[in-house]
Amino acid sequence: SMMLALFPFAIFSLSVASGFVGEVNSADLTRLIYGTWPETIAKPIEKEVLAVLEQSGVRSLTIGGFLALFFASNGVDAIRSALVMAYHDEDPLNFWRSRARCFLFVLGGATLLTTVLYFAVGLPFKLALFKLNHPEMSTRFLTIDRVNLAIGVALLTLGLFACHAWLTGIRRRLRDVIPGVVLTLVLWGVAAQLFGYYINEFATYSVTYAGLASVMAALIFLYLMAALFILGAEFNGRLIAVRGETTQSV
Repeated sequence: SMMLALFPFAIFSLSVASGFVGEVNSADLTRLIYGTWPETIAKPIEKEVLAVLEQSGVRSLTIGGFLALFFASNGVDAIRSALVMAYHDEDPLNFWRSRARCFLFVLGGATLLTTVLYFAVGLPFKLALFKLNHPEMSTRFLTIDRVNLAIGVALLTLGLFACHAWLTGIRRRLRDVIPGVVLTLVLWGVAAQLFGYYINEFATYSVTYAGLASVMAALIFLYLMAALFILGAEFNGRLIAVRGETTQSV
């Protein structure tokens, strides 16, 4: 579901960004969405997304953006269903209310990306100016790629908190959400590094899948990330249950 949702989400986000910010760099948007993926997986996917955006044209995507919004919301609804099952809860929202919330999440995500893109305009110039005005400070590690990575991780963290806390109809306290979010982020980081190393050193998807190798690698990567996401939610659900059992026993 996420694989099918990421492409229309990128298209819809670019439509929103072009409407409020003006002409935006498509590469900057795709870098924000796929920047935390292993490079060997992200590059082919980014290339295809950019090809679609360049052929269609940003302004012509505005009407089609509504259709992209629907498909992107399907991926969000899959996340909502997974969270409900992982926490072993029953979502009090009916179909229409839960679907409306998924639409709002996609709109919120696109708006957040638009805001980030707006403030990121001129970032290379600002970074160069900072280095020029503060030569005494070590800026060896302060590069554009690392800043973009930090922004991507921050967006991921915010997205995880939002999904756990607000996507379902059950309100959760901050202390009930933090452990699973932290666990998911740590496991995602480790898994991304290991999977990227595996793809570079051992995988032979091109032999089996030919031209679909990059797509299959992305599907397997997203399957792994989804499993770790559910593990984090299960971890939170079990902690909540343990706290409840301890309270009852006391």
